[in-house]
Amino acid sequence: MTKGKKNKAVAAKTNGSNKSCAEAIAPCLLTPPGTPPINGFKIFNKNYGNGTNRSPTVAWEREFIGLFLLEMGDSQEISARNDWYVDKMKMRRLFEVHLGKCSNYVELRIKLSANGPCNIGSLMQRTNFLRNTPRGSTNYQIKNFALMEFRREKFNAIDEMRRLPDQITFIEPGANVEGSLEGKLIEQYVLDTEAAAMPLMYQKTQVLPSTNFELNSMGCYICEHHFESIEKYEEHVEHHGDESDFKSLERMTKFSEPMVTLSYQTCVDSHYFGFTLKTDLKDVVLQKFIIVQSRQFYYVYNGRMPVTMPESGEKVFFVDSQVFTILREMPIVIGFTSKGQRYVEQHHFMRTTALPKAMFNINSYRLSSKEIFRGKGLSRANPPTQVVHALKHNDAQQRLVEYDKHYRNYCEQGRALTQGNIGGALRTLLQVEDIERLQHYLGLKQSKVELHQFGRELSVKMQLPSANNGSVEDILSPGDDVLIINERVLHGSPDGIRKLLENSNLVLELALKDFDSIIKWARSLEEKMGSLMKQPRVYFARILGVSTQRVHITCERQLADNTTYTLIFRPVRAVMRYQYRALEQLGWTNSQHVQRILFPEEIPRKPVAIGALKLHNQLISRNPEQMQAVQQIALCPKLPAPYIVVGPPGTGKTATICEAIYQLFVCRPETHILVLAGSNTACDEIALRLLRAIAKAPETQPRPLTRIFSACCDRRIDNIDDLLLEYSNLYAVHFYPAVQAVHQYRIVVCTLSLAGKLSTGGFALDDGERPVFSHVFIDEAAASTEAECLMGITCTISSTTNLILSGDHKQLGPILQSHRANEWGLSESLYERLLQRKCYQVDAEGAYNAGVQTRLIRNYRSHPEIVSLYSDLYYNGELKAEAPIENVSLVKSWFHTTNEDFPIMFHSVFGTVMNTKWSVSLCNNKEIDAVMDYVKDLMYFGINGKPVAQTDIGIISPYKNQYQRIQEQLNMRNWSQIDCGSVELFQGKEKQIIIVSFVRSFTPKLGFLDNQRRLNVLLSRPMSLLIMIGNPRTLSQNHDFRRIIELCRARRTLVGVPYFLDETGSKVVNGAASGEAGESEMVKRESVGHTQIRTSPKNDTKDNARSELDKLFDELPKVPRYVDPSSDAVRSVTAQMMKLQVDKKTKVVAKLTENGPAKSNSVPLKPTPQTTASAKILTTAARAATAQTSTPLSIPTSSNRAHHYINYKPTAPEMTPPRTSTNGRGSTVYSHVPTGSTRFEDLRAPSEQYSYSNQHRGPTEYTHIPTGSARFEDFRASFEQHSYRNQPHFSTNHSNNGRRPEEPKPQKKKSTCTIS
Repeated sequence: MTKGKKNKAVAAKTNGSNKSCAEAIAPCLLTPPGTPPINGFKIFNKNYGNGTNRSPTVAWEREFIGLFLLEMGDSQEISARNDWYVDKMKMRRLFEVHLGKCSNYVELRIKLSANGPCNIGSLMQRTNFLRNTPRGSTNYQIKNFALMEFRREKFNAIDEMRRLPDQITFIEPGANVEGSLEGKLIEQYVLDTEAAAMPLMYQKTQVLPSTNFELNSMGCYICEHHFESIEKYEEHVEHHGDESDFKSLERMTKFSEPMVTLSYQTCVDSHYFGFTLKTDLKDVVLQKFIIVQSRQFYYVYNGRMPVTMPESGEKVFFVDSQVFTILREMPIVIGFTSKGQRYVEQHHFMRTTALPKAMFNINSYRLSSKEIFRGKGLSRANPPTQVVHALKHNDAQQRLVEYDKHYRNYCEQGRALTQGNIGGALRTLLQVEDIERLQHYLGLKQSKVELHQFGRELSVKMQLPSANNGSVEDILSPGDDVLIINERVLHGSPDGIRKLLENSNLVLELALKDFDSIIKWARSLEEKMGSLMKQPRVYFARILGVSTQRVHITCERQLADNTTYTLIFRPVRAVMRYQYRALEQLGWTNSQHVQRILFPEEIPRKPVAIGALKLHNQLISRNPEQMQAVQQIALCPKLPAPYIVVGPPGTGKTATICEAIYQLFVCRPETHILVLAGSNTACDEIALRLLRAIAKAPETQPRPLTRIFSACCDRRIDNIDDLLLEYSNLYAVHFYPAVQAVHQYRIVVCTLSLAGKLSTGGFALDDGERPVFSHVFIDEAAASTEAECLMGITCTISSTTNLILSGDHKQLGPILQSHRANEWGLSESLYERLLQRKCYQVDAEGAYNAGVQTRLIRNYRSHPEIVSLYSDLYYNGELKAEAPIENVSLVKSWFHTTNEDFPIMFHSVFGTVMNTKWSVSLCNNKEIDAVMDYVKDLMYFGINGKPVAQTDIGIISPYKNQYQRIQEQLNMRNWSQIDCGSVELFQGKEKQIIIVSFVRSFTPKLGFLDNQRRLNVLLSRPMSLLIMIGNPRTLSQNHDFRRIIELCRARRTLVGVPYFLDETGSKVVNGAASGEAGESEMVKRESVGHTQIRTSPKNDTKDNARSELDKLFDELPKVPRYVDPSSDAVRSVTAQMMKLQVDKKTKVVAKLTENGPAKSNSVPLKPTPQTTASAKILTTAARAATAQTSTPLSIPTSSNRAHHYINYKPTAPEMTPPRTSTNGRGSTVYSHVPTGSTRFEDLRAPSEQYSYSNQHRGPTEYTHIPTGSARFEDFRASFEQHSYRNQPHFSTNHSNNGRRPEEPKPQKKKSTCTIS
């Protein structure tokens, strides 16, 4: 077992099972003091987050009552589902029971009585946990926002202790544990003496002035400065980090020798690093040990500083390796004093390797490493110059049609592949992808670069042209090649080489040349520019990792100093070349075999094969669709066409495939099985399931299965299961086995690209050139292009080959870098194309040919409501939820669950999107806060007191900048087992709880959020709970998001900042109308200091009591913010409106139409935009009174109504990343996915699109018509005066889905909304 795995095992025991930190770390935070203070501590002049005044409270009383209420919440005695009402008699009885459990019951009773009545009602009133209820009511109503605030105080206090590294006591090796240390959490770290000590690179030193600077949580010790906002703090941290190229070093001085030295080593059986600090100076006192992360400073041993250096001048600091980012140059700053003078000294650390790998004993079933793979060569397959030149023109497709006859036929057929054009058409499309991918790489060429090596490794700060809107991370990948060209010139112009390499055609040629050709070119260059003697002109290097603006490279040769270099990045074209080879092989293959496998004709329907099967997974016998697939695959001697398993999310697609393979292995020993997939994750999952099933098989074989890994998997060895490693080519040092050794195994599992590589060495053919494999399975076939699938098909295709494809074409599709190749059809998968063939069609009754396909419809993953959501959106409501309800109801009685029967929550957050200067990826700090509040609540309090495992939680964000920031927060708390990443990372995974941050807020477009396939994957990951966090107004631009948000509103799970509907049915966000009310009327419910309107199945009969004048005013437009409320025009128009006397609505309309213009003309108006807008109010009112006020859900553009966008500040250019997930032809990013149903199309008219260009971008301060009724007041002013960051994120409008305790009907009040 690797050291990383041992650490994970320890983490699983301590954190994974998650003994609540409430129990393990800080019991004092969750229990009241034994004896309350005599006088108590009173809190004065405090307000709740919503602005409500809090009366003075006694601190210990508030603590005691708050903890009692939290206990009642965990036991569901009080909850959101009954609107926080609780029967008075029951509450009094429970409180007495709670008091009776206290050891100091008598003394506590006396203390409670000293401050007034000690009944629970009075105590809750005194501690501000009780709402005022009508006299005579039989119920108490808890102030939910006060209780939420108290709950957050508790888990933030625990969190603060969790984040402090000083909570763990370190002891020296061999020391005895005694005294006060007994029973505490103690960890002992021992430096690995066999590991080499790696020195850190000294940078510079700075002398600090003698000041009394007191550091706070948003301050910089190095610069001695505090920041007022988190945004400015993070921007300053970047000033110290690699994203700014370490600009802070400009203020420092480089000494000839550092004052202190730093080196690090690994520790024995631990993931900690030991940093050894040495100095020859005397009287040194260490003040700070600072690690500069990407967006914050990490202070090591902060609670123990300052520390006096021992006499030996050497001290070791143990630091969790999770603090660092692999392949990222990170500053470590040491603050210290010597002889009264303060210094800070900066050293740089870069972690380039993982922890030591596992070593196992040799077993007989391992792949033999005595003979290794030897390929028979692979042609360069460079794209022809005709295609290169064609792509430089706007009419590129027409030129390609003229160049290639097969591509012409493909276009004439309506971009349809046929047996005659498939080879040529796919080859041309591949060449387009190949060339445009190369152009993305060559656009990153760097010139005049100074390079500094860390041993073999070096870090390059990328300088991108301003016109380049892409991201380095979207283009470069680990393993890509780098040509490092020395720019030194001995003869001619000093910048001769740079000018030579400005020729784009030459650079393209270099990118396509092989090693020998580049050496020849370098020699010819030296003849012109002069020889560098012992130094080579061109160095060959490889990319280790890519960060936001840095590329980390390894080079075997030592680079020359005092010179500059040009860097040319080249993609590894091996996979592309394997695809070219597969297309070439396709031309040699028997046409009948090609027709049966790739172009099956109509096949007569026959009964599914029948036979006796002894199932490993007995649950499959209860699922007729799964059983049908297993029987047909395992028992049919020869499949008439490729067998397709259509597997929507959670329907057991992988279980079906694994059971079919297992039955072939057990029941048909003559079979030989090849399992392929586009991703390593899918291959690992299938191989691991099969190994566990085969271990229980009645008869075992010496070589049942092998998993072949590519060389790049060596970097992720710590994340690979030990059992899988044993049956792979990665059990020790990675090697590629000889194909003859691979053929000895019954089941071979590898990726499609690796099958393409092995095919160059005779893979899948025996010594007699006969096919080896009888069955070929391709999992996730819908996520791979047809050319990629052909890498695994062309080497195995024969008259006896059985091909089985599984996947879901409504989830994420292939990933391409070329916009045009995507649009022109390369992104269509073989899986999706075959489903369009006649033999796979489904008739009107839902029947299909079971001999060539099965369509799984029974979901065993998720809660029925979650299944219903994405089934209705994307699968025509065909999916059936059959997961045992007890397995998917983990959070049914969670404290924050507002509807126990609907585990889908939308948390409304109106944040601001940001991006760095060096990345177009977006982030949203308010959504990060909301995400972390949910995670901390789950991890510290659990669900009803039961701990939640880290592995039960998954966090998804579509933007890398966002999920990286969230991951940093998780790493600070050692929550390494909580998965956090993009939608692509989660495809194929499932979690009990999924939390999603959508990031985009007040942006005119949704980018790749506007993508059905991505949303489908996201919605189908959770088992028990889905929490979506985002700006509902922005997301409502998309029909599917709008439908989800309105569904949450109807089911009372729309929580957070108010996003509500006005009484005319238009969507209102803090006063701005946008859209339709929905299917039901609205009722007002108080929530966390504001009045939020939610949908309700009941009709509001009280609305009829409102005057006709009130209703008319509702239809009038809001006054635009740019109108001066003190102007004569506005005063005059307002006065006229208030004097209107109405008997009937029709008379009002007539009167406004007749008299409005005349009265408007009598007002002295200046010819300004402001007065012009004001003068139009009356005519607009007349139109509003006669027009329909309810329209389909839509996003209105600017009109006479004032639509204002809160704090809209565009912070990022349009997202046009080269690498995108393509979803069939024409995804929402590059192309359009044909759905065949307008139900999924965007039905908005062009005029209904968002238009931000004319919006005023100042602070939102609305004027309003003084009506004498708060109902007409603008709700947004007070809303925007508050900082969202100070809001309680759990400020939810919790409503009762069922019956609540009897409560007198509230009187209709004026709506005075103060939003927290």
